[in-house]
Amino acid sequence: MTSLHSLLLSKWLSLEPLETLYHLPSHLLLFYFIIMLALAKPLFALCQRINLEQVLIRKDNKAVAITFCAYTVGIGIILQSVVHTEYLLNLADLIPTILWSLFGIVLFQFSFWLNQHLFWTVRKHKEILDNENISIACVISGYLIANALIIRSIISGDTISIDFQNILLHPSIQALTSNYSISWLWDILLTILYFILAQVCFFVFSILYQKITTFHLLEQIHENNIAVGIAYSGDIIAIAIILSAPFSVTHSLVFFFAWIILGTALLIALRFILDKLILPSRELNLEIKEDQNWGIALFEAGFSLLYAILLTTLFV
Repeated sequence: MTSLHSLLLSKWLSLEPLETLYHLPSHLLLFYFIIMLALAKPLFALCQRINLEQVLIRKDNKAVAITFCAYTVGIGIILQSVVHTEYLLNLADLIPTILWSLFGIVLFQFSFWLNQHLFWTVRKHKEILDNENISIACVISGYLIANALIIRSIISGDTISIDFQNILLHPSIQALTSNYSISWLWDILLTILYFILAQVCFFVFSILYQKITTFHLLEQIHENNIAVGIAYSGDIIAIAIILSAPFSVTHSLVFFFAWIILGTALLIALRFILDKLILPSRELNLEIKEDQNWGIALFEAGFSLLYAILLTTLFV
């Protein structure tokens, strides 16, 4: 009994975990993260061509506030994805961490532009800045968070270049191409490939979502139907959770497509379950379109997110 007490006491009073609190590379990385989050404001303002402080404070534009909040959270998600404290043994280890975070932010910025200009025909800048369209702000915010989750899952895993070198390269030239720069090149190319696949999946899901709903998605968003914006953004983030799961555990494209088909089908089935079993007194589409019931929209978004998390926990 005395030895047990001594063991417990030694565990409780151990000073070893305190080493992580004064680990110099971690403190420097924290300083870098603070700088990047501070730069999110001027970067967002530059991309949107606005005076952010004037729009948020003097004009009290809540649509811009929602979008900027999601943008900042997305930057934070990407920065968090490159933190592997077990690999930060010295200051030199900070270099690849910082470079990968910058690469992730570049992809995030590109996805911001892509989702606004390629996937949407509404006049985004006018809708958010002049009309204060909360609905489209919710949708854009959903895409921001969704893309941040995708990028996070892609760049947070271990290096993937060696696996593909073993598959694609002849043994006689593996020694020549196994250097550090080639490894980085493979990782970057595969990251871009997975990122493009995710964007294609987002686009396909937007088409499927339009098919399973009785209202015109873009029209409702243009008319500032907040319920539609909330419901759709929740489903987009849920799809991102499903999409991001395979990236962190496997490089098999066969599993990726099989999982996406299964996950999307189950997520669509969930919407019908909500409509017929949980809310049988009135059709879900009518509540969202005609009544613009954003409480019901939150309910749908919350269930979609929970369902996506449960699916990835059970099957991936």
